[in-house]
This record gives sequence, structure tokens and C-alpha cells, in this order.
Amino acid sequence: MFGDKVQVEYHDMAVVEEYEQHKALLSGLDGGRSFYPLVFVNGELKLSGTAEYYEILYVLREMVEPVRS
Repeated sequence: MFGDKVQVEYHDMAVVEEYEQHKALLSGLDGGRSFYPLVFVNGELKLSGTAEYYEILYVLREMVEPVRS
């Protein structure tokens, strides 16, 4: 849908190897209450507690499509 503008990856942080490899994403959180799943886009937390298709699609569209006035 977005060509090479977007790369989607899944990391299960309950798996020790995945956690060790990607723990830098979690270290950037402010220590507040965040609920899994966490959805990061370009290293920035965009969604917490949900990974519903349409919510993720909305976030991705926001990033790649120009703002319309």
C-alpha cells in the first residue's frame, strides 16, 4: 500500500532474544504506564495497548501522506 515508504516489523518482547535486541525502544519510554502491545513508528511510540489494523493504518497514513488543508 505504501511501497518502500514504510517498513513493518514485529518484535515479541517476551522473548529474551527479541528483548535484548530491541530494548532501546523501551528505554525511551518515560516510565509512565504503557500497555502492550506497543506500536513504534520510526522509533517513536505511536500506540499503546492496541495494534488494531485500522489504528495502525491511520498512523502510517499520517506519516506518509501530505497534510491536507
